[in-house]
Amino acid sequence: MALMLYQRALDGREKTFGSDQISTVNTMHDMAGVFLRKGEHGKALEYYQRALHGYQKILETWVSTA
Repeated sequence: MALMLYQRALDGREKTFGSDQISTVNTMHDMAGVFLRKGEHGKALEYYQRALHGYQKILETWVSTA
């Protein structure tokens, strides 16, 4: 149930804000945590990596505008 709700939220955020917006990336990170607790380590890693990539892009943007 939680993953279904997170997926709906992620789909909406990616469509509305894009994949490099903080709330979108936070949702990816949260989904990874759910996968990890379910023992789905491969999926958790996939979402943690997506979140890490998103956080890196956000930080690069913040640093370049500072």
